[in-house]
Amino acid sequence: MYIIRIEMNYIALCLAVSYLGCLAAAFEVEKAKISVAIVGTVVTITLPENPDVKSAFFSTGLTDECAGGYIFLQSLNESQTMSYKHDLKQKINTNDLLRISAVFETHNQVMSHTFNFEIDSNGQGVKQNTSVASNPLCSSIKPSSEWRITPQNKCIPSEWHFDNTEQCSKKIIFEEKFNDDKLPNWNISSYSNQLNEYAEYSAYVPENVFVKERQLHLNATTTFHLMGNPFHLKVCTAIKKNDSAMCGPRKFNPNTITPPFHTAQIQSIDQKLKYGRYEICAKVAKGEFLFSYIMLHPIERHISDDPAKVIRIMYVRGSSEMRSIGLSDMAGSTVFGGAMFMPFPGELHEVKHGMSLNTTGAHYGDEFHNYTMIWHKDRIIFKVDGTTYGKINDESVLKQLDEPAYYYLVLGLTAGGRHNFPDREIKHGSISKFNDASADKVAMDYVEDNPWTQPKLIIDSIRVFTTHADEE
Repeated sequence: MYIIRIEMNYIALCLAVSYLGCLAAAFEVEKAKISVAIVGTVVTITLPENPDVKSAFFSTGLTDECAGGYIFLQSLNESQTMSYKHDLKQKINTNDLLRISAVFETHNQVMSHTFNFEIDSNGQGVKQNTSVASNPLCSSIKPSSEWRITPQNKCIPSEWHFDNTEQCSKKIIFEEKFNDDKLPNWNISSYSNQLNEYAEYSAYVPENVFVKERQLHLNATTTFHLMGNPFHLKVCTAIKKNDSAMCGPRKFNPNTITPPFHTAQIQSIDQKLKYGRYEICAKVAKGEFLFSYIMLHPIERHISDDPAKVIRIMYVRGSSEMRSIGLSDMAGSTVFGGAMFMPFPGELHEVKHGMSLNTTGAHYGDEFHNYTMIWHKDRIIFKVDGTTYGKINDESVLKQLDEPAYYYLVLGLTAGGRHNFPDREIKHGSISKFNDASADKVAMDYVEDNPWTQPKLIIDSIRVFTTHADEE
């Protein structure tokens, strides 16, 4: 066996895998018996004898680090074991999670897969059964090499940070990898937006928030079996706790449908966020009426209050088909960003022109993506997988968004709603109208006949960094 080292471009590799990976797979890549051993900073990866595998590419790195270049392994004899050593040049501790991105070539197919190994006390990797992020641009969220501080340039002053105005840029302000299923850094919502100006078809409930295999799951479920029962959430987190429309108790009325869906929302606590670089690795939900979003909300206002001011880092509709009045795509193959604020009481203004990116057919819920926002004093930049698709640089808008002292982070999955599915902008899709008097009933009937197949917003990791004025 011989080993050839090849530095590969991630995007080129992904395109090749996407094309070749369409071939039927006889080799069960998920069950590949890869073994991992650690000695010091060196990782040894071994693929036991497997006559089906002609060659393989591997890239290794800790889950919160950028993986190195791919290593190409090719066996001279199909019965030989493939093995290689890779020096990560950093200490690897017990319970660290090592991520291995692999591409396998058999006689008639090429397949990719991502494996996670947790390092035990003996330096051995214990394979984790997890559906981790498969997008190399997302699976290792970390600033690129341009962020690395060199002796000649020890510190680039950050544009702003609340606790230290002289702090260096490219430092972590907030990080979440969901290692604790109790979610100590987050508040979990419990209230309904059905009968207020949001007019969403759902109630946020704590039961639909959970951590599984170090990933946050925000779930959407149907409540058809509860139809006809009084609406009453046992726990209420709304600021107006006595508002029966938000939390109950609300008596059953034949003319009023209780929220047909339960969804989920959480907010960061003990954080004061503003200018910086926000990186979120996420896989959005797929399904009619579903709406996945990540946003910043003013710290002085409660999340259940009126939508006076928010910055939408990203949002994606779960629909498979939806067009605007101008026939542009509004379905799950398009990601959006932007902001909403009230320049005057009762007048909600939304910044969204030129704030979208279409994947030309693929649904954003098909895989994980890296959603990025870089907030500067004079502009806000929106990216997905490293591609810039929108900017806010209007001085009057930036002034409005700059007025709150700080923000907190909100992760959410909901269904329907006037702001999320505006009838005045939607030309056609599976549903003709989203906000008429019988919208809840239409949604309930539709989902009963067309059940959701992927009703989850899954967050793999989050990082917020200080930034400097020149970062794009």
